[in-house]
Amino acid sequence: MILTIKNLGPIKTGQIDLSKSFYLFVGYNNSGKTYMAQLLWGLFEEEYMFRFTESIKDRIDEFLPEKQYTELELEEEFLRNLLDEYIIYIKNKAIIDIFNLYKNSNSSFIINNLNLELTINQDTFDTLKETEFSWYISNKKITITKQSNSFKLTIESKEIELNNLNLKEQIILKKQILVILLHSFFSATPFYLPASRIFYPSFFKYIYETEREERNNILEKLKEIVEPNGEVAVGDLEDILLAHKGRYTEPMNRLIKLIFHSDINKETSKEYTEYIKTLNKLLGGEIIFKQVEGIGVPEFYFRINGDINKELSMYLASSMINQLSTLYLFFKYWARTKGGDFHNFLIVDEPEENLHPQMQMELIKLLVKFHRDGNRVLLTTHSPLVAEAINNHLYLGMLKKEGIDIANIIEKEDLSLDPEIYLDREELGVYFFDGEVIKAYDAQEYGVLFRDFNKAKNNVEHNSYVLANHIFELEEEN
Repeated sequence: MILTIKNLGPIKTGQIDLSKSFYLFVGYNNSGKTYMAQLLWGLFEEEYMFRFTESIKDRIDEFLPEKQYTELELEEEFLRNLLDEYIIYIKNKAIIDIFNLYKNSNSSFIINNLNLELTINQDTFDTLKETEFSWYISNKKITITKQSNSFKLTIESKEIELNNLNLKEQIILKKQILVILLHSFFSATPFYLPASRIFYPSFFKYIYETEREERNNILEKLKEIVEPNGEVAVGDLEDILLAHKGRYTEPMNRLIKLIFHSDINKETSKEYTEYIKTLNKLLGGEIIFKQVEGIGVPEFYFRINGDINKELSMYLASSMINQLSTLYLFFKYWARTKGGDFHNFLIVDEPEENLHPQMQMELIKLLVKFHRDGNRVLLTTHSPLVAEAINNHLYLGMLKKEGIDIANIIEKEDLSLDPEIYLDREELGVYFFDGEVIKAYDAQEYGVLFRDFNKAKNNVEHNSYVLANHIFELEEEN
């Protein structure tokens, strides 16, 4: 399944293969990598699937005219039409929310003439995974199951007679059916960590307080525009609401909200205990939340090596600790478990920020392991080291596929790698953003050739070589 993008910020044209499960975006500054990453976040975000079905509820019978709901056999043409309609919704409506582009915004030019298209090949349908989704209608549980590599849906409920639903219940059921079908194609729960991660642990309380003040101002202005007869001047109301939209893109706003509303008593899933231990080791301690008497906004602290007598406020902790804190909290509180309905799609903008080269390598190993455990991952980077670390995991996958004993190689050569943490060529999607066009960097026999990084590296090495030679000649003369 190929997503074609035209006119998104600086991106004039490009294509992303949505069948990949580990993405690496490289390229120049201001070339659209972050825009593309956040667009993909929106495409996979369940809330927009529900909003889409709500937007078409008045014509939902065009999609699902059937009155019999225990089994549905769907046509390929129907699924293509559904995906086309969903992409139109993302392009025309959801995009405004994703990038927080309210009406008459000076920033709305970044989506002027935006065009999105999905190209769906037969392989897309042949590899559809089994999906199960449960929810409630009139407090009665209903389960929908889609078999793998099939267009057949089975709908079951022990609590409600499916063929005797009233009109409202029929619409709800049909909307849920469409959502689970969309999940069959976009089967992951996205989570976005922005490049400005170091900002969140120390300053999110200020964001909270500022937004609370703005909400109070909105309420005061709303009181002013309610006319004496109790009617609201709609034009004024629209202007106030639009003027007080959140400051950030929706993926970033979601992270802030999660921090505000985190359940600090929630136990870490056993599934992610190993990830937390790895990060504890890298950080030299753990990130903790605290609340004063269980009220107010939770605050971050860094506990050094588990010592409760050595806790630092985040503004006193290192930039590396601040940088990794939201990733730490993702594994501890927010990541979906395999037992949930869908796995994760972790999107990390510039994971290398504030990290020593060795730490960059360890972080990439952790993220590749997360992918190996059944999750999608997308990274944007300006780091040649991150790119080559990805290549190393790709080399492991290529050797493993050829039947080579990579565990033996790692042990014999004393490599800082793990034979179980590798990438397959078919899973990896590397894309170069040149400021106008998105270009695929395909994995070849010797991995991915990162041309732009190599060019910069060769330039630095050439300069060093020439200047060092001049110094050598000067010493020879003396």
